[in-house]
Amino acid sequence: MRVGSIILGLLLACSVLYSEGRLTEEEARTLIEEYKARERAAKEKIAIEMAKIEQLRKEIAALDAEILKLEAKLKELQAKKVPEFKIYKVKKGDTLWGIARRFYGAGVRWRDIYEANKGLIKDPHHILPGWELKIPLP
Repeated sequence: MRVGSIILGLLLACSVLYSEGRLTEEEARTLIEEYKARERAAKEKIAIEMAKIEQLRKEIAALDAEILKLEAKLKELQAKKVPEFKIYKVKKGDTLWGIARRFYGAGVRWRDIYEANKGLIKDPHHILPGWELKIPLP
């Protein structure tokens, strides 16, 4: 639209210059043809760029759809939140040291189990059979 306005303005300018005798008829026709050729070239470039824009819009729509799928999957995974601990049922003779050695390979990590179960364990040296302890995953 803008290109057409420019061409129209140039055509009018050519006709004024021609009528004032500054251009010959042949020069005016040559200029008009040059401007028309430029207009065609500009329209072709616009068509190419519009096609690129349309392709980019399609790509954006596809990416938006993919984002929605990924967000839904993320919510699903968050809902299935994997526990960060195992549950161990205390047996007669168990100690926090022994349980830590069984799960971590190092009895000195008994404090990890104690910290995870402070609401249940009042004295770390005294645990009772049947208690279900949270064992933090390494």
